[in-house]
Amino acid sequence: MATIKKDLTKEGKITKIEDALEIANLNFIAEDSEMMSPTHGVFAPDHKMIIRSDTNKVLGVVGKNYHATQNSLAMAFMDSIVQKNGFSYTESMSKDNGAVSVITAQSDKPDVIKVGDEVARQIKIINGFNGKHSLSVEFSMLRLVCTNGMVRSERESVMRFKHTIHIQNRMEVALRVFDESLGFHQDFVRMSKILAEKAVDKVMVEKFLNSLYGDAKQNDKKKEIITDLFQNGQGNKGETLWDLYNGVTEYVDFYHGKDEKRNDFANFGSGHKLKEKAWDLAISMM
Repeated sequence: MATIKKDLTKEGKITKIEDALEIANLNFIAEDSEMMSPTHGVFAPDHKMIIRSDTNKVLGVVGKNYHATQNSLAMAFMDSIVQKNGFSYTESMSKDNGAVSVITAQSDKPDVIKVGDEVARQIKIINGFNGKHSLSVEFSMLRLVCTNGMVRSERESVMRFKHTIHIQNRMEVALRVFDESLGFHQDFVRMSKILAEKAVDKVMVEKFLNSLYGDAKQNDKKKEIITDLFQNGQGNKGETLWDLYNGVTEYVDFYHGKDEKRNDFANFGSGHKLKEKAWDLAISMM
């Protein structure tokens, strides 16, 4: 099932996670259910299903010791960050009926990379019930002129927590997350400003694209699209490493593949890794 994305800003400024989850239809209860063969009547004692209670959809099959932490509890620590530090909840994503749930909080005050080109700080809270995604927090940026999502390598931008997070740890976790995000976002803005000043020529563009995709002929069309976006994409002039990097982010978010699969590719698939690789390449060419 494709990833479903929802714009929460249409409901006004949202600063409470319960409200964000309710609007996103992600405020459900994930329940344990025994596994049994309907044909043979045999139980699987070492595994269980996680069921979405409001739809009876299976969210995942997990081990018997797995503990599902509800979205409202797992994400509650974010409210203190949002309400005290100038953020609001702006977007939700749901993968496979809510097997993976994502809520994005975004800063109300943008950072200026150059005149007419601003970025917003984002913190994404991801909670999963399929045994593959624990509770994690991802730091990213949104380029406002084109709404391209921008990420760096996972080791720099993702924090993970055990799926048994307790409510009494909420403030401790919130402070840790905000401290980490502050450092990440400040560093991202600093390096983005340098990229926006670094001019590139045709040879550098070719080197960048060949490093990104290799020399295989089947990637020529992708390179052509990114080159065009580097020159003519939203906010781009075909002049700097910043333009080149954002040619990739715009391609991933708006031009790769079919519409119904693009969100999944950009947020959970290889498109996310492609953005990370593009950032690392751009930084190496500064």
